Amino acid sequence: ETPQANPFLPYEPSMYVGEAGERHVCLLNKFPVLSPHLLICSKTFVSQSSRLCKVDFDAWLLGFDDSNVLGFYNSGPLAGASQPHRHMQVVKAEIPLESVINSGSLPFRHCLSLFSELKSADLYQCYLNALDSLALDDGEGECLPYNILLTARWMLVVPRTVNNIEGVFANALNYSGRFLVKRPEQLRWLRQYGIMRYLTECSVKK
Repeated sequence: ETPQANPFLPYEPSMYVGEAGERHVCLLNKFPVLSPHLLICSKTFVSQSSRLCKVDFDAWLLGFDDSNVLGFYNSGPLAGASQPHRHMQVVKAEIPLESVINSGSLPFRHCLSLFSELKSADLYQCYLNALDSLALDDGEGECLPYNILLTARWMLVVPRTVNNIEGVFANALNYSGRFLVKRPEQLRWLRQYGIMRYLTECSVKK
């Protein structure tokens, strides 16, 4: 069986943006959903489904140079991860569901942490608390599927159960209220099905 090619080791020089601390590198996303779309990747192979470390948050926060930066993370294939190599993502985008997220009225299991400023030590502790309260850590360094949404104001952690419904796939970005579909009929189906129903079915009901 041929192992899957790793697009981050070695990475294409044309994708290189800069260093992100000692253990990470910042790359352009080869298949951006928005522009700019950056990837913060570990320089050596680290499993995408293993527990994040503080150095991951140190590197990730280097991409937060504006109030409209949105970071997202997909832990494992069922959470929408397309690559097994550790990578956090950064885009600049409005968040259609921000008011719903802040209201605490999301109809599925989640953990929301609020911040007045982003500090990696605080962020890392909130992340560990979320893994614990949502029972996402298997105790051996691997995690059950989940997504992270990160802004300068809050972090949302959502457990996941399936990565698609009717062929419409979801990763962390979808939990901001943004959807990318391949065909017009998928858009029609999603509108009829309902975005919040869709996100709930992809996660864990309360």
